[in-house]
Amino acid sequence: MSTSLRSVVALAAVLAATSCTSHTTPTATAKSTPTSPAAGDRPVAKKLTCREGQVHWGSVLKRQTLVAVSDAQRFDVPAGKSIQVTFEAVPVRSLKATISSALSRESLDPRAAVASLEEETGIQLEEVGTSFSLSAGDKILKTRFGKFSGTLLNAVGVNTVEASFAYGCGTSGQKSMRGTLQTWAPVTYSSLLKCGINEKLSKVELEAQALMCDGQAKNPDSALQ
Repeated sequence: MSTSLRSVVALAAVLAATSCTSHTTPTATAKSTPTSPAAGDRPVAKKLTCREGQVHWGSVLKRQTLVAVSDAQRFDVPAGKSIQVTFEAVPVRSLKATISSALSRESLDPRAAVASLEEETGIQLEEVGTSFSLSAGDKILKTRFGKFSGTLLNAVGVNTVEASFAYGCGTSGQKSMRGTLQTWAPVTYSSLLKCGINEKLSKVELEAQALMCDGQAKNPDSALQ
């Protein structure tokens, strides 16, 4: 009698558990199925990421660019003597600040684009339409040194910047634009190099070595200290 009672109780427990499981499962399934929003309620990505009147910058590429290099000159200066030498750099490439997307008066002002990129990079940049040119001070390097034996040259470089951008959200009558701005920092820098010393060099110095050091760029030179 007691055995039968225990069996009935056990069976009732199993049935109760089964009943609970079968009751809760549809509820869980209903909660996991998302309700499709109406078309007007769906978020539009550009409204979340685009701000009217603001330039959005993508990839900003900063490069060291060789713009001029002097002839390589051989020197053998004995101990106890010093000499003054002049190096005149000759341009190797031209630069012009450009913006790839055609702009109208109703669209992005090129000056505003440059100002925005200056804020983005923290670098003073040339205005769109500016062409690069070397001044006399950029071309001529005068230096004095003592005991030395080797071949020297002067390389002149600038820091160029290329950045992709997006402007306008295509709403409120504002035209949506995409393009690339290419410009450079107005300050040039020069580097006096000695051929044949195996040390790490900048891209500007390496290109100057390859041009002027008679095949010695594979053993890059260092700046003269």
